[in-house]
Amino acid sequence: MEMRAINIIKVSSGRSWRVKFLSVLLASAVAFCTMSLAEAAAQDSNATIGFTGTAKDCLLKDGAARDVCMSMIESVRAAMKDGRSYGDFRACSPNRIDDLQDTHAVIEWIRQHPDRQDMDVNAVAREALSDLYPCS
Repeated sequence: MEMRAINIIKVSSGRSWRVKFLSVLLASAVAFCTMSLAEAAAQDSNATIGFTGTAKDCLLKDGAARDVCMSMIESVRAAMKDGRSYGDFRACSPNRIDDLQDTHAVIEWIRQHPDRQDMDVNAVAREALSDLYPCS
């Protein structure tokens, strides 16, 4: 009986709490898995973190594709932390507590570069971070 009550509770957007919870859980799982991949990729400059989405997915208002895209940007940012090279790119993002600022800066960069929106989000995130935070 209690489980039935949970299934019919709706949020303002009309999606059930259960669907929202599963979306957050999926995004968290992807972020957790890709963090170790990001560290491995940082060790091997020719490696890439696997994800089949495009940078355009980051421009969506919500949904699993956007959540995964944001997780990918965070993983690439982590791989490039402290000026480490990632492939042909290197970024020196300022140290701050709120790393989400970098993710939002990359999404804005993607919005301003429509020619990159159909490309792999991994490659675009590396280019965007390098462009936004060049190392001196």
